[in-house]
Amino acid sequence: ALPISQREGGHPFPLTPATKLGLGAMPDGLATPAYLYVASGLTFIRAIAILSAVDASTHVEVLGAHLGAELQVFATCLALAGVPVLIMANFGLHWHVEHYVRRFYYYLAASLVFDCLALLQLPFAADMCSALANPYVLSNGRIFVCSFINAAYGFWALVFLGVEFHVVCQVRQQAEVLRMGEYAELLRYEVKSNDLNKFTEG
Repeated sequence: ALPISQREGGHPFPLTPATKLGLGAMPDGLATPAYLYVASGLTFIRAIAILSAVDASTHVEVLGAHLGAELQVFATCLALAGVPVLIMANFGLHWHVEHYVRRFYYYLAASLVFDCLALLQLPFAADMCSALANPYVLSNGRIFVCSFINAAYGFWALVFLGVEFHVVCQVRQQAEVLRMGEYAELLRYEVKSNDLNKFTEG
């Protein structure tokens, strides 16, 4: 068997595609570090969009649902909190600081939970049929129109949450890659140090 220092180009354990730091692409053709840039861009756009849309002095209507001041303030604080976190995550990606990327993963997971709760609440707190459909169309067949609108909403909500969940998982994987990369570097230096000690002693 080869010594540890000679396996996989000097790495102390075999590297899988998931642990090769940015060297491979995922099955969808997008490299794992690119997901962090995608998540950063979406987080920044989300912060700008929410900050531009909210008005705590009045109730904002979304798909027929009225959002109160407390919910608007919470959504704004959550969105703005992501800006410094994403900046540190990009810094951590380039300088291989794992806990900055992991902190961004925690933020994205919290945002995903918030989005799930918000999307589940909208159909119960809103009259989407009246908000989206013409009153004349509703008068000719409200059941069919509302069923179609609810089905379309459910489909696109699942697509949105699925994409968001996928991005969150990829950011988490990038944090694991950085953690395993740091561990590999430490072990490689330890192996080199042991080899040097054996050489000097011999």
